[in-house]
Amino acid sequence: MQVYLTSPKAYWTSLTFLDPSAAILLFVFPRVGLLATLIVSSDVAHNLWFFTRYHVPYNWMLVARGAGE
Repeated sequence: MQVYLTSPKAYWTSLTFLDPSAAILLFVFPRVGLLATLIVSSDVAHNLWFFTRYHVPYNWMLVARGAGE
């Protein structure tokens, strides 16, 4: 079992508050909300880096199944 860095854990925990805030800003203040979408983009980039760096298997079928329900 690999020990993961604490900074990715802290980043993912902060997204608990940042992602909903970005969504609210996007609806309430669209121009500011567009800048807030950088938060979501950084989340995607961070996930790709993490999965690549630590060779975490990613099950695309599980994601596709969840999106269809």
